[in-house]
Amino acid sequence: MMMDPGTTISRRNMLASLNRTHVMLEKKIGNFVYRVLVFINEKFDGKVPDGIISWKDRKTISKIDENLQSFHSMMNLTRFREATSFILKIARLGNQYFQENKPWETFKLKNVTCQTTLWVSINIVRLLASMIDPFMPDIHDNILMQLDCQRQQMPLQLEFNLKKGHEIGFAFILFRTLRYSGI
Repeated sequence: MMMDPGTTISRRNMLASLNRTHVMLEKKIGNFVYRVLVFINEKFDGKVPDGIISWKDRKTISKIDENLQSFHSMMNLTRFREATSFILKIARLGNQYFQENKPWETFKLKNVTCQTTLWVSINIVRLLASMIDPFMPDIHDNILMQLDCQRQQMPLQLEFNLKKGHEIGFAFILFRTLRYSGI
């Protein structure tokens, strides 16, 4: 049986695109969610710590709110591909915030800084879950299960609904490593 060469190229391009998308989701969203939840489970016995927002935290929160507004605009215009890019941008901001604040170091030295980093981060995870819901409802449900919280209305800005003492569930990997190959 002969196969049209154009079909093979299209399938290869599709598989490569799926692989790139999966890797982005895995790295930007899955990694962030997992890191935050594991750290809270290990260092705070699975209870959300409290935080005191600093000017540095406000700067990140402001960027998240700007991207969230853009996400809403794209959703309202039914420009879903563009909307999903803002989910990834917020996940990147969350990862960057977590990495820059180094809770693994501040836990030992400045516990308030560590607690704030985790409190802000867990609420970014909560926001990401809401944003993902229209596109990946199973991933949304898995994040809510890990957070041990209920579905919420899509917020217009980052909200801090996960309060001090809220017990989160067991952390697990959201995305399995997949590599698409062959036709």
